[in-house]
Amino acid sequence: MEPNQLTSTPITIQHRRQKRTKIIIVSLFLCILLAFFVTCFISYQIVNTMSHHTRDRNVFYELNPQKFPYEKVAFKSAKDNVTLYGYYFPSQKNGQESEKTIIVVHGYTSNRLVKGRTPKLVQNLVPQGYNVLAFDPRAQGESEGNQIKMGVDEKYDFGDF
Repeated sequence: MEPNQLTSTPITIQHRRQKRTKIIIVSLFLCILLAFFVTCFISYQIVNTMSHHTRDRNVFYELNPQKFPYEKVAFKSAKDNVTLYGYYFPSQKNGQESEKTIIVVHGYTSNRLVKGRTPKLVQNLVPQGYNVLAFDPRAQGESEGNQIKMGVDEKYDFGDF
C-alpha cells in the first residue's frame, strides 16, 4: 500500500445487513405512523359528519286535528337548558285525560313526524287511551342544539319524564 492512498475499512456483509435492517425498521415505523394518522383523520371526518348533519326541519302534521288534537310543547333539557320542541297528543277517554303517556323519540337525523311513524302511533294509541308525546332531541328537527353526540348529552333530553 502506498502512503498517499486513503485507507478505508471494507464494508462487510454484516454491516450492510445491519444498515438494511435499520432502513426497513424505520420505514415500517413510518408506514405504521402514517397509517395511524390517516385512520385518525378518517375517523374524525366520519364522526364530524355524523354529529353535524343537515337538520330536517320539515315538521308537518298530517293527521285530522279534529280527530287527533295536539298541543305544541317546549321544555328544557335537564342538563344544559337546551329547548326541545314536540307535540303532545292527549287521549280523552270518557271525558277525562288519560294518565298513561307514551314518549316517542325518532331515530338519527329525523324529526318527530318523519316517515309516518308518529302519525301511525297516534292513530293507534290515542284511541286506546294513551297520550303520546313526540319530540325532537337536541340538534334535530326544530329543537335547539348544534351537535348530535350519539347519546352523550341526549340522555338528558328525556328529563324527569
